[in-house]
Amino acid sequence: MSRDLYVFDLDYTLIDADSSTLWCRYMVENHIAEDPDFLNKEKRLMDAYDRGELNVHDYIAFSMPPITKIPKEKVDAIVDDFVKNTFSNLIFKEAKELLNELKSQNESILLLSASAYMIVNAVARYLGIKEAISVNIKVENGFYTDKIDGVPSFKEGKVICLEKYLLEHPEINGKITFYTDSINDLPLCLRADSVYTVNPGILLRQKALENNWPILNWKRG
Repeated sequence: MSRDLYVFDLDYTLIDADSSTLWCRYMVENHIAEDPDFLNKEKRLMDAYDRGELNVHDYIAFSMPPITKIPKEKVDAIVDDFVKNTFSNLIFKEAKELLNELKSQNESILLLSASAYMIVNAVARYLGIKEAISVNIKVENGFYTDKIDGVPSFKEGKVICLEKYLLEHPEINGKITFYTDSINDLPLCLRADSVYTVNPGILLRQKALENNWPILNWKRG
């Protein structure tokens, strides 16, 4: 009997926000990031992301330094607190309902995001999603660095990470259904058996119309 897999992007797909941007704001508000131009620099990088032009290594090199001198365990605890106190009003109502339905049917769910490991894992725990793939960050001597470890789950890298996951989970051999908002996920859209675009940006909306992918208009619950 084949087992299907439901794959979800995170930012603007399950939640009405970008988790990395929220984390950067949190670091500024809590004096973890002290560069007065930090949020403006982050916005310029995210503008490149929206155009499909971001180099993910550049984003990690920019966003990680404020926490590289804090022990990893403490960072993880801070991020857990950040998620618990920030995300309750950001989850799309339809996303929550769909996740609950899939869990009740014991379906396989994978959160596959281009955000950093510590953020994605904290969100996955918060949402009750057992399996998550993110941009892994190199850890040295108990501290996060500003370097990516392995293939980043971004653009074509999401397909590579998914294929690796499928090899490690041979019981999942059925249909792959993917939910996303972003043109950066086009490679995985083309790999999946079914695609649902959630409040897609202009570029992905065009691809959705060309490929007859459903366009979902989700709202906060």
